[in-house]
Amino acid sequence: MSGFMKKLYSPPAFDALFGVTAALSAVGIFLAAGKAVPAVAAAPDPATKGLIVLGITAAAFALAIFAARIDRTKADDYIFRALMMSAYIGSYTFIFALALATIAVPKNASGFSLQLVVFLWLLSWSLGWGYTRLRGTAEGA
Repeated sequence: MSGFMKKLYSPPAFDALFGVTAALSAVGIFLAAGKAVPAVAAAPDPATKGLIVLGITAAAFALAIFAARIDRTKADDYIFRALMMSAYIGSYTFIFALALATIAVPKNASGFSLQLVVFLWLLSWSLGWGYTRLRGTAEGA
């Protein structure tokens, strides 16, 4: 691996990336919480919209598999395991936080904008990275 790639796939680089992402996401949540959630109009052709969304999902899935292969070949075992564990923890954090927020936020406080949901997802993964770095990637950590 070249010197640039070694620095790119180093724990300090990911610490900086996820640290900045967490800070910006926390600010973004506050900013997005104050914006109106636009109504989503019904699709004139639901089948076409469904097929488009499924196609985009399939393409994103293929891209994610390709990106994971690159990560697996370029990153050392610690970084790869840390990224995978942080994504796993972040995914569960996101699902639980969104579910709890949906229950806890009063109905008169409006819904959640796409921006707020994306910031919540980014913050969740960043928190997962921080936890993984603090605890390590050993079994049972």
